[in-house]
Amino acid sequence: MTVALPKATGAGHTVIVGVSFWPLDLTSVTDNSGDAFTRGIPTSIYHNVSQGVMYTNFYYAKSTAGGATTITLNFSRGGTYVVAAVSEVAGLDPTAPLDRSAYNESLSPASPWSSAALTTATANEYLFAWAADEWTNPSCSNATSGWTETQNTSGATLCLLDRAVSTAGSYQVSVTPSTAFNYAMEMVEFKGAALAPAPAPLAISTTTLPAGTLGTAYSATLAAAGGVPPYAWSASGLPSGLSMSSAGTISGTPTTSGTFAASINVLDSTNAKVSQNDSVSILSAPAPPIVASSITVIQRTTLNQQPSSSGTVTLTLPKATGAGHALIVGVSFWPLDLTGVSDSSGDAFTRGITTSLYHNVSQGVMYTNFYYAKSTAGGATTITLNFSRGSTYVVAAVSEVAGLDPTAPLDQSGYNESLTSASPWSSAALATATANEYLFAWAADEWTNPSCSNATSGWTEMQNTSGATLCVLDRAVTTTGSYQVSVTPSAAFNYAMEIVAFKGASSVPTPVPPPAPAPLLISTTTLPAGTAGKAYSATLAATGGASPYTWSASSLPVGLSMSSAGTISGMPTTAGTEMALLAVRDSTGATASSSLSLIIGSSLLPSRPSTTFSLLHFGNAGFGGDDTNVFQTALNYTAANGEALEIPAGSYNISPISFPNNSYLIVDGNVTVTANSGYGTSARMLNVNAQNVTIIGAGATASVFHMRKAEYTSGEWRHCLDIENASNVTVSGISCNDSGGDGAYVRASTNVTIEDSIFNNNRRQGSSITGQVNHVYYLRDHFTNTNGTAPQSGIDIEPNAPGDFLLDVNIDDCYTDGNAGDGLMVSTWLMNSTSQPISVTVLRNHSTGNQRYGYFANNNDPSNAPGTILIQDSFSDQSGSAGAAGRFFAANGASLTFQNLTVTNPHVNGPDPSYGDSAAVNVIRGGGGTVPLGNVHFLNINIAVTNGKVNRYFNFQDGSGVGITNVQFVPGTLSGATQVPPNGLMQGQGYNSIP
Repeated sequence: MTVALPKATGAGHTVIVGVSFWPLDLTSVTDNSGDAFTRGIPTSIYHNVSQGVMYTNFYYAKSTAGGATTITLNFSRGGTYVVAAVSEVAGLDPTAPLDRSAYNESLSPASPWSSAALTTATANEYLFAWAADEWTNPSCSNATSGWTETQNTSGATLCLLDRAVSTAGSYQVSVTPSTAFNYAMEMVEFKGAALAPAPAPLAISTTTLPAGTLGTAYSATLAAAGGVPPYAWSASGLPSGLSMSSAGTISGTPTTSGTFAASINVLDSTNAKVSQNDSVSILSAPAPPIVASSITVIQRTTLNQQPSSSGTVTLTLPKATGAGHALIVGVSFWPLDLTGVSDSSGDAFTRGITTSLYHNVSQGVMYTNFYYAKSTAGGATTITLNFSRGSTYVVAAVSEVAGLDPTAPLDQSGYNESLTSASPWSSAALATATANEYLFAWAADEWTNPSCSNATSGWTEMQNTSGATLCVLDRAVTTTGSYQVSVTPSAAFNYAMEIVAFKGASSVPTPVPPPAPAPLLISTTTLPAGTAGKAYSATLAATGGASPYTWSASSLPVGLSMSSAGTISGMPTTAGTEMALLAVRDSTGATASSSLSLIIGSSLLPSRPSTTFSLLHFGNAGFGGDDTNVFQTALNYTAANGEALEIPAGSYNISPISFPNNSYLIVDGNVTVTANSGYGTSARMLNVNAQNVTIIGAGATASVFHMRKAEYTSGEWRHCLDIENASNVTVSGISCNDSGGDGAYVRASTNVTIEDSIFNNNRRQGSSITGQVNHVYYLRDHFTNTNGTAPQSGIDIEPNAPGDFLLDVNIDDCYTDGNAGDGLMVSTWLMNSTSQPISVTVLRNHSTGNQRYGYFANNNDPSNAPGTILIQDSFSDQSGSAGAAGRFFAANGASLTFQNLTVTNPHVNGPDPSYGDSAAVNVIRGGGGTVPLGNVHFLNINIAVTNGKVNRYFNFQDGSGVGITNVQFVPGTLSGATQVPPNGLMQGQGYNSIP
């Protein structure tokens, strides 16, 4: 059978053929341009419709050659009854357009005729449906709104209905026959072609230009991010003698001194352009350098406290300080920040590093920082370290030095670390800025306490191994250069070492030769984040040395590479964080290197709409007033029109706002949104009670929502992010902090993803998941420092009633640290045997410094929900009580499994206050139980204890006297418990393992 088309087909289109027929099968479809047609359903569908038995199937050509004028349907032989619908469509996926298909039928007379309901997999799809009646031929009318109807009633009835949709969802179509009769209706979904992701906005990432010197060669390479490479650079207003290459390098020999306002421009390959004004200072030829006076170390001392009993730690000096000296204090500590240093003479101490350095050293996580007093009053006998609160592990090194610059002694600092066992321990290499300097370094190991020896020649060594290891090394130098120190521990282990250079005081000038070029340095300090499956580009910059530069890199994410010109580009294939090792070589062979983290986010983020409006399009905002109306108006408008809303950098103030269906919010970097004063006890800042809502930030530390926790002295429901009765919600790269309730509250919602976000210092929970949820994903989030009102946990999974199901709840690669309650708790005590099976999976979670349990679970008695709770490949470090606990966990409910759990130094606060238990992990309850305790499994458990507060590795104890059943303890590596063997107890009986 051949069908003539109204006109010739176009090239690159999709041709769809839907066919209803009887009694012989449709074997293939062809056209006169030779396009290949794919069969939609392997076995044609049989419809046993009384007085109108038929088969249905469909064929489609993915990307036509163009020029076809006929389509031929081939059957197994002649004598076939057939109706066919044909559609030619542009804009569909050229390689795999088919999404899915379904049918509906009525074996008795019916009106209207309705299709099956189909849910689209993507936002942009074409829907193609046809209804057929092979017995009578009623006409069709009243198609569902939004659908186009085409019919043919010559002999039998064929009603063709189609439409394009731009939002993912469930779709169904109906049509009314002029006479009710039996029918069969097919419906097929075809996916639209993927839209190329919009590149990030073009921006110049270099923010400052280095100063130059009159008559001395100058070189600085600028960097850009976003847009579409390659970039073309230009500049105006540069100092005389300098010019900029199209590759972004400013070079030459300046002939005039002064400060010049340069206009820097970059153009990408789409002709997008950004400009930036930078000042360039050209200094006069330097005067002869200053010869420093003698540098002398007056005294040194150390402190080792594991942990502190309060928020202040006082150190007594060997002797009173002298006047006019420098006093230097280097500190390594965990987990609370060092907020200030003072001494008994009232000297002012300057903080060396704005944000204390975090070293994620396995089994010895720590922060480091240093303080210094520039010119002491003299007579100080004590130094006090002030922390944000007590129970801090701290080692400190102190040096009093004479002969340093009394006004600006600090030159620079650097650090080195090893996340695995290493020997020797080495500092970073520092290049001194002046000839006469004092170098001060310290290495710390908060887990073991090996001794130190074999310091680099010329360095003085001092150590303190009372509790933890502190190795202090210092020296004075009289020649500019690059300096590095190492020391050998008695046993190889993880470590972090800091080094600081201080400049000597000046005295008599002495003529010297002209200065050498500035040291070669990589000036790019951060790399922009990327997204798996999307094009990435970032260009690095260097200063100093002698251009041109040649770049190289290793340990980049899979799919990325670096050009010799310093551009990292490609398409990353996998989400995660890599520590990229970057190197640059100048024309003299000098090299510099740097390690920068490169974050590749998930590719699962919803596609950005083609049109984006700035918040400021809808009114003035960000000027200190109430911005609620502008925010809500902008959200309502953009959501209703399928557009994105972008919040530009700035500070805003809002009362509660609500996200409509189809909201897409982009939060730029350097955005802070603060709750207005006066939130009621149940007011939520961000209300997501809708479908298809996306909130995407520029990174959790750069896109910040926060409330006014100090005002909320009562209540627990002022949540920062509230997701209820919602579906298809994605939140990525924001912070939601300082709430009067939860950072994120999730209930009665499906398909919720929260990734790469921070929820810090909230009053009740970092996050609550309270049931009626399905497909919930927490990915790479931080839930930290919850305090205010119980339970005060990082994450609390706690349904409110038996009908509150927990289906497919996933927590991957998250951190639950520093909370006043548990790190992560699963509390199903309000569910029972009528509840749906629980499915909760926690992978690679880090739970550190929580005041109660690292992981806690309980359930109901006597009736429980079935299912599984799995916590795998996770960590519990320095919990106040046990590292993991099944407490009042009855054996007749869901299984609780800890697989490959690592527990380090639990019971920081001593024995469990409820049971007096000091085991690292436990299954335990007091009186009142009516069914056996159990169905808890500890498999391949690694426990390391150095704090002396753990007596056994496990304790399974039923204080109700009913009994324990179905429990396991399979040990991995165990060390440090005080009353072993045996490794643990079950009902007071000793066991090394319970297989």
